[in-house]
Amino acid sequence: MAITLPTAPVPAVQDLTANNMLFCADYGMGKSGLMASTGYLLADPEDKLRAYPDLMRVTLTNWDDHKDFVKKVAAQPANTFQGIGLDSLNISYDHCLTWVMKNITFQGTKLTHPSENPQLCYPRITHEFITWLRDVTYLGYHVVATCHVNIAEITDRRGNKYNRWVPAFTGGSPTSTYASIPKIFSIIGFMTLEAVERPSTRYDVKAKKNVVDVRADASRIPDPKEAARDSLVIHFDSSPNWLSNNKEGGFPDIVVLTDNYHDDWPLLKKAWGTGLTHELSSEPVETDNILNNTGVSAAALAGVSK
Repeated sequence: MAITLPTAPVPAVQDLTANNMLFCADYGMGKSGLMASTGYLLADPEDKLRAYPDLMRVTLTNWDDHKDFVKKVAAQPANTFQGIGLDSLNISYDHCLTWVMKNITFQGTKLTHPSENPQLCYPRITHEFITWLRDVTYLGYHVVATCHVNIAEITDRRGNKYNRWVPAFTGGSPTSTYASIPKIFSIIGFMTLEAVERPSTRYDVKAKKNVVDVRADASRIPDPKEAARDSLVIHFDSSPNWLSNNKEGGFPDIVVLTDNYHDDWPLLKKAWGTGLTHELSSEPVETDNILNNTGVSAAALAGVSK
């Protein structure tokens, strides 16, 4: 398809679904629940999504299934699906590795594991995997993916060492799988459990203090007197402690999810472009405003505006 040169300035992207997204989290944190709430066609190489009802889901049991998935989706009429979800990329990578070891020879020799010739094997696996992943993005749908994380020891320019949560992929070179994955996704969020102020609060400029946000849905707050409790949050701000990215700047630094996975994706869509975020704090807040139920489904969304 030929390109068309612009005849006027092109406006900024203001649609969440124009940005492919990757969510990183430790195993069992809640990534699958987030995917289940999207309503997208879900590629499930781990077969974890079978516990969620009424999903558009296809199980991919090997790498040939992955390649067939792209072909069959491409054969469907445009806009057949709302989007595509990949849960998770690490298991898909494992399928890719297994396929390469069984089907590709290296200098005329079949190998059983990449470690037998890492200089040749890992670049070949990366090429196969990233080509497939880019083919998925070329289908024309919004793509949301998940991946597991590992803790890596990082050394800064001053020689200080600290731990950082990073996507659990092989390699450290600019052409490795680890380095190639983030290039495909313009938004990367890091999911974790942290103490979040409850109920949701906002900063009252006139009163010069935090007050309960009356836009919150009080029915979702277990105890208005409870200052904080662990909640699943997604970080989109940069941090030395985790790898995240928000090239479009559409999300606040932090989005807090609810206890009901059905709310996860709608909540993220509502958070896009609002700039509203939450405080991660155990400090008690003023509660002189009256809580009411305004019908806003996610109490977390209406939190503190930084």
